[in-house]
Amino acid sequence: MIRAGVTSLIAGMCEELDVVGTLNRLVEWDENQVKVPPGILAKAVLINILDDRHALYLLPEYYKKRDTESLLGAGVQPEDINDDAVGRMLDRLAQAGPRQVFTQIAWSAVGKEHLDLGRLHADTTSHSVYGVYPQEGGLDVTHGYSKDRRPDLRQIMYGLVVNRDGVPALGEVLDGNTSDKRWNQQTLEKLGELLSPEQLRSIIYIADSALVTPDSLERAADQGLRFISRFPQTYALAEELKDLAWEQGAWVQVGTLSEQKGAAAYRVQDFRRELEGRPYRFIVVHSTHLDGRKEKRLARLIRQEQEELTKAAGELGHQEFACQQDAEQAAQAFASRYPDAFHTMQAAVDPQTEVQRRPGRPRKGEVPPTRTGYRVTITVGDPDPQRLQRWREQASVFILITNLLDATAYPAEQILREYKEQTSVEVRFRFLKDPFFVHQLYLKDKGRLEAFAYLVLTALLLFTLIERRVRQALAAEEEPLVGRGQIKHKRPTGRVVLELIADADVVLIPHDGVIIRHLDIPPNALRALHLAGFGPELYTRPYPGGEAA
Repeated sequence: MIRAGVTSLIAGMCEELDVVGTLNRLVEWDENQVKVPPGILAKAVLINILDDRHALYLLPEYYKKRDTESLLGAGVQPEDINDDAVGRMLDRLAQAGPRQVFTQIAWSAVGKEHLDLGRLHADTTSHSVYGVYPQEGGLDVTHGYSKDRRPDLRQIMYGLVVNRDGVPALGEVLDGNTSDKRWNQQTLEKLGELLSPEQLRSIIYIADSALVTPDSLERAADQGLRFISRFPQTYALAEELKDLAWEQGAWVQVGTLSEQKGAAAYRVQDFRRELEGRPYRFIVVHSTHLDGRKEKRLARLIRQEQEELTKAAGELGHQEFACQQDAEQAAQAFASRYPDAFHTMQAAVDPQTEVQRRPGRPRKGEVPPTRTGYRVTITVGDPDPQRLQRWREQASVFILITNLLDATAYPAEQILREYKEQTSVEVRFRFLKDPFFVHQLYLKDKGRLEAFAYLVLTALLLFTLIERRVRQALAAEEEPLVGRGQIKHKRPTGRVVLELIADADVVLIPHDGVIIRHLDIPPNALRALHLAGFGPELYTRPYPGGEAA
């Protein structure tokens, strides 16, 4: 018995998407000098990524425990999948242009899987890498804004454009310091190359605030591309619209957009303004939840303000004023310096009388003269609950911008719902950072690093297609998929599906000079396999020298 897990499922997906054929056609190689074609080696890496990721030098050990020939072809042995062979494959892929190879595989999947491209969600993320890479030529592995919160490490970046099912339509490996604003502009250009003008006008491109630049807005207008984005706070118009929304108070209740317990509720107001000479709609959105980052920021602001007020109050308290009026004016000036302070403050003016002693011994019965001065005491109290609530309300507001001007066809509530689907791309970044699938990246050559990163994107493509297939098939059935721990799933993630099928084993039975293969798989895992579009014959089909059970 050998552990089969998801290996045959991934091999079957590679065959349906013609991953091997595409690589063998686009990557230069000499079949007289290469024992294992580059497409087969890439397939071996993809299976390993999605099954039980190993370092490349451990691939022979990994395949010694798998049915290698059934997965990779007759005559392919575990020792053939060594790090030298894989390294040379990565070199050839890097020379061929891995972005073009991935794009062809992805767009082939768009057609074969009949993917809906009516909504495209775009975003970037960083991925930290280890090692030092030369700066000249090729991919720039360098320091940049780290979304991994590892500014000490060099990084590359991924740019993704996915449909609403989360399937990548475009994917790129980028320099570690790539600007999101520049990437969005370049992505609009690439979409213009891949799609006809009619197709461009039929989609809605959804991205975060980095999309909103004069160049990108002009590009979208020229292409007739409809979009939804978050409006940056850097525009003065943003504060103007927020203030106007609170002043008018004409909120339209949307309610929650998630079935999760305790989900945020939303309300919206719709405004029209011009920006860069073109009309747009601006949807001011208020959420009942303040995200964790803003709560931390509020706590930091309160702490910093208390320190500043305490220091300034101490400095003022050491000053002496000649008259009460001057002291009161100083107290008023202090309060005017902090009109929006969170903390409450109380000012008190206290007279302080000092005896003025002259040099020498005073005369008998002499009353020494006195001098009265005035000091200000500022008492810094606790933060005002009403001011904290007002800050939270203001911080819980964000603005969306769109060129979908027909409010009847696209009401404000729908604009918000479309934007909140941006999680479909954010969820895919979790795969790219998940240690189960992608360990720490380190390859000695940055050409190989780039090529391998595109194989990771290809693995993501396979992963999302499996998830989509299972979810679509389940939507037509009444019974949920029962995963590990007897948890019922109506919309299982790709990881839930792979974890189920990971329990599959294959028994190899020699018989009369041939090998009969028998699949041992739990019922729920077999159902998941069927939902993904395959039957047990995927694991038991014959290969040269064997036959199916």
